[in-house]
Amino acid sequence: MPDESRIPRNLGEYVRYMTRTTHFLNAPSLTSFKGKNWERFNWEETERAQWESFAKTADEWFKLYSNPAVRTTAVKNMLVDVQRDTVKYNQQQKLLDRIASNPNRTVTSDFSLFRIKRGSPLEKIKRTVHTASIDEAPMVALKGQGGGAIKVFCRTVTGTGRGHRHKLSNSVLIAYAIGRTPPASVDACTLKHISTRAKFFLRLDYKERGNRIYLFARWYNTKHPELAGPWSEMHQSVIY
Repeated sequence: MPDESRIPRNLGEYVRYMTRTTHFLNAPSLTSFKGKNWERFNWEETERAQWESFAKTADEWFKLYSNPAVRTTAVKNMLVDVQRDTVKYNQQQKLLDRIASNPNRTVTSDFSLFRIKRGSPLEKIKRTVHTASIDEAPMVALKGQGGGAIKVFCRTVTGTGRGHRHKLSNSVLIAYAIGRTPPASVDACTLKHISTRAKFFLRLDYKERGNRIYLFARWYNTKHPELAGPWSEMHQSVIY
């Protein structure tokens, strides 16, 4: 049976799809629209950056997965996790649906590249708009997993047990730095990552092993970033 899904489920096809679409999103539009393609689709900068992050991370794990000498079940699981996160993020943000319903779309090239077969009447869907800011920072725990992977666990102040998000958030935004010296503040952390899960793996370059990661987290709503909660205190872990 052919794969009819927009985001391919075959790992090799998925990585190639992410590489091609990321390059296209970052390229200038060849239509009458003045700007880059991600702007033509009305994506937010955080959404473009997250898509690119998925593509780069998937490519790094696929290189290991493609090498029989280092291919392990753990490596495959890491790659599958990135694929699942991509699918979930697209479902959360309706990224491909928004391309399908965008008036600036081109059916021939855009639909073909992103594997979109038909449009979506998103403009008819009514959504609840949050107006209250998130007033608490997440409780965070880090644990090095080996291979450059860091397990991040977030929960609310009153929550117990499994990680879970704040009710007004749809993701966790983290800012982090890597090295041997802690950053002076969150403002000094230039590396960012968004996860739609409260419990997730941050996949770093395995060449960073021996360094430390210094991380801040906040509850985040990608549709209403102005309502994001305060940053947590700094957490750190050794990268294995």
